Amino acid sequence: MACCGMMFLLCSGAAAETWRWRDAEGNLNFGDTPPEGVAAEPVTVAPPPSPMTPQEAEAAVRQLREKAEVGIREAEAERRTEAERAVRNAEADQRVRQRCEEAKRALTMLRMERPVYEDDEGGYRIKRPPGQGDAYTGGRRYLDDASRAAAIKAQEAIIAETCKVPYGGTEELRIADELREQEACESAAAELSEGEPDGLRLAPEDRTRLERFLREKCSKP
Repeated sequence: MACCGMMFLLCSGAAAETWRWRDAEGNLNFGDTPPEGVAAEPVTVAPPPSPMTPQEAEAAVRQLREKAEVGIREAEAERRTEAERAVRNAEADQRVRQRCEEAKRALTMLRMERPVYEDDEGGYRIKRPPGQGDAYTGGRRYLDDASRAAAIKAQEAIIAETCKVPYGGTEELRIADELREQEACESAAAELSEGEPDGLRLAPEDRTRLERFLREKCSKP
């Protein structure tokens, strides 16, 4: 009996009509029966979807869950891709900055009025004055005027390509000071090292002076 009542309600609901009309104030109204004397028009109302069986409901839930899991995996993959891209970009930027700094240091050395040579790794080094210790013991290829001018042009081209601002002025003076400090520290370390094997080549006061200089001027914070 209950099933018959439900079927009656469903059938009557499907057969019922919905109307729309405007009242005297122009407001839009909806209802099953329009007022008399008012222009009304029927509105087609889609019937409600039929209820799903338990199996259909379970399948629908499973599909939604699978779709959500796919979305989560895709979002995670996209986050990993973005993170990897950010790391690659940061590494590339770091390489460009490093190349810029190396070119500025090389150009500063090449512009100094002192002998410059290439070491075994292709880097530039300034020849130490006589009597000053030198930590580098590898091969040396000294630059003549022509090769030095060509090297200056090459470093200027690298700077123009990799550095964001033109190089010179106070920054070049700063790097020149850093190179002189590095030279003094390397020379002091080389002089101290040369006196270590027998301990007789350096007077105690000279050893103390070198050690204090290296500790106070050359130790990185």
